[in-house]
Amino acid sequence: MKYRVRNNKNIALLEEGKLLEEVLKSRGIDNPSHYLNLTDEDIFDGMLLKNMYDGLCMLKWHITNGKHIHIIADPDVDGSMSFAVMYQYIKKLNPNVNVTFSMNDGKKHGIIRKCLEEYLENDMLIIAPDCGTNDREEVEKILGEYDLDILTLDHHQYEESRIDNLNDDRVALINNQDGSYPNPTLSGVGVVYKFIKEYDKLSNKNYADDLLDLVTVGIIGDGMDLRNYETRRIIDKGLANINNKFIQEILMSRDYSKPNSFEEMDKSDINIKKIAWQVAPLINGVIRSGTNEERRVMLEALIGKEKMVEYQGRKVKGELPPPVLETWEKYALRVCTSIKGKQDRAVKKCMEIIEKDITDEYLKNNKIVIYDASDIEDMSSEFSGLVSGKLAGSNRIKRPVFLLRKKDDNTYGGSARNYSLFEVQDTRSILEESGLGHGMGHSSAFGINIPIENVDKIQEYFNDRFKDIKIEDVYTVDYKINLPRLKEKDIITIGKYSNIFGSNVLQKPTFVIENVEIPVDKIMLLGSKRNFLKMEKNIGDKTFTFCKSSNQQEYDEILGRNAKGIGKAKKSVTFNIICEFSVNKFNGNEYGQIDVVCYDIVENSSKKRSFF
Repeated sequence: MKYRVRNNKNIALLEEGKLLEEVLKSRGIDNPSHYLNLTDEDIFDGMLLKNMYDGLCMLKWHITNGKHIHIIADPDVDGSMSFAVMYQYIKKLNPNVNVTFSMNDGKKHGIIRKCLEEYLENDMLIIAPDCGTNDREEVEKILGEYDLDILTLDHHQYEESRIDNLNDDRVALINNQDGSYPNPTLSGVGVVYKFIKEYDKLSNKNYADDLLDLVTVGIIGDGMDLRNYETRRIIDKGLANINNKFIQEILMSRDYSKPNSFEEMDKSDINIKKIAWQVAPLINGVIRSGTNEERRVMLEALIGKEKMVEYQGRKVKGELPPPVLETWEKYALRVCTSIKGKQDRAVKKCMEIIEKDITDEYLKNNKIVIYDASDIEDMSSEFSGLVSGKLAGSNRIKRPVFLLRKKDDNTYGGSARNYSLFEVQDTRSILEESGLGHGMGHSSAFGINIPIENVDKIQEYFNDRFKDIKIEDVYTVDYKINLPRLKEKDIITIGKYSNIFGSNVLQKPTFVIENVEIPVDKIMLLGSKRNFLKMEKNIGDKTFTFCKSSNQQEYDEILGRNAKGIGKAKKSVTFNIICEFSVNKFNGNEYGQIDVVCYDIVENSSKKRSFF
């Protein structure tokens, strides 16, 4: 078990209960106390956004005059939520306004003239949320043919092709990346929220906050930095008020208790991680792999389409049950779940083909995997990122993966993903430094463009850069902890605030504790399925509880038993442990719990001197 420690500070000297604050400071949060107690005072004035007033006037004119409004649903989670928020808000203002919507084919982003063909007419308003900033050429085409208005509410970086360079009063661009707004961490739907919040003030309404749940899903789904006070406040308010019936259906379907209604669910369990791992992938699955009709079903569920659909259940003991009527949200969930299942099976099939094709000899000689998947029939560009990510994290590969597909005779496109426990995480920068290819996206998850003749050169370049790196798991931990110095209150405090973590930057804190000697009678395999490992370490009047999901085989290995459950008796086992903190509630009391992420057993522990 190899690890690196982010911070070498001696936390034993910290005042009891202050470890969480120290963790947050190390993550770039200057005032942890404030961060943990945010209010609406931490939300900025939306009028600080450039062109906000012009955009408000544009929308008001079109609503007042009953003009046709068309909203582009950009094909990702943020774009879908941006559309749904904007659509519902306009319908709240005036249910009679003619509002249409569309989503571009495949993963094509932005304002595309061809995709809007059937909707274009004079005097209409096109709203482009989460896109459009740099679509000058397409906007010029549209404005050259039609006398209409275009309102863009976006968060993507400005390029020379930005649409405000047209100097046309038919275009209103509102973008939090323009340098005038103090918070660049809002996603597209965050900018939409700022816009409708100001429209509330203009029209003396209070509709915007009812849509904060969708705003939250979009911000989390787009992987935004949640350290900003405003962004964090919006997220907290949205998680506390999940009003959208479709999002409720998704969350209920993934709740182990199988509640009959959303009211029965434990709302405290709705957090960033649940949205990122349960809600966002389902929506993305439809966008990546669904037909246009299936995408529309999902979008209509988000905006609360009121229609009952007949559902015919499967046969039970050879007989069909009577059909039942279900809501559009339930129907959409069924459609989305089916698509996600098909996508998962396709991803698995592609993985099996690629893993089988990658030889042990190739892995022995190369520190990254570069694979041409152009000839794999089921490989789709829409989920190449999923395949490359799963390959990188598979037990056999465990290294960065560049998954390529031919774009043309001269160029490969594709997706690159790093293995989360690989020693080097920023492979995109290294690719850029090589001058042999181009990466677009995050440091460890990005799209790639590579000239075909450079593929072998890139392989050699990375092999040389990583020649001194062993292919092994390397955990990153926040602090190294001396167990006798660990305070119960710190475990409980971090456990209670675990819901603030879950984003890329604000990952749940991990710690390493070395030389934890535990008597064998305090190492127990529990549960009706014997799948829960509990270990207790007593130090003076304190008891530390370590927990881990497990099985009989692992339990026997810890105790030094063979497959028959026979082995030399041990008095104790000594561990080096990487762990997280949580809270266990029992009989109205809260107890700190140390959750084991990974461990090593220190050999010859029976001969090791113990002071505790």
